[in-house]
Amino acid sequence: MSGIIFGAGLALSALVMYILLDAMGYRGARLLTVTATVMLFVLAISAVPQLISSVEIISESTGIGDTVGCAMRILGIGYVSGISYDVALDMGSKGLASAVMMLGRVEMLLVITPYVTEVVKLAVELI
Repeated sequence: MSGIIFGAGLALSALVMYILLDAMGYRGARLLTVTATVMLFVLAISAVPQLISSVEIISESTGIGDTVGCAMRILGIGYVSGISYDVALDMGSKGLASAVMMLGRVEMLLVITPYVTEVVKLAVELI
């Protein structure tokens, strides 16, 4: 809970500083927002081990551990590529942002390909 409050305070402080610096014409104001974004990302990553342990307990008790692991990897890739996309857009590089998003989508497809293959094999066996 305190991480959420700290993160919200950091975000609001960075926003106020950005508005003030941008109004004064400081060219490094965007860099401030990128730095705050990276700091918030690191803060969020620090909570991931607790989340993973909770999900592992649930998935082991239900017997769907492999599927949950795949879903967690896809979620992680989605969050990382989304944040990277936003940072690239904030820095004014639409081309790099699009490339990051495309790479994230390809990575997601690579993670899910073995599961799709198994589903297709199962469907062929049923026919």
